[in-house]
Amino acid sequence: MGLRTLWVHENDTGPDDANHAQEGIFILKGPGSEKLGKGEVKGARIIDIAPTLLDLYGLSFKEERNGRSLLR
Repeated sequence: MGLRTLWVHENDTGPDDANHAQEGIFILKGPGSEKLGKGEVKGARIIDIAPTLLDLYGLSFKEERNGRSLLR
């Protein structure tokens, strides 16, 4: 806060390796998760996580909502 950029290399106490990054990470393990494969899931967005989890559990989700299942 109060900085001219979203990314800084250090905070008020020195170097900070826990800053926000442009890319995120998610880890998925369990029945059906092998359909995603391993490594980077190209085109994935944070809003795709809920539809993906619902899909894994065999639950329906409204197609008109934001996000999509990463399994399709």
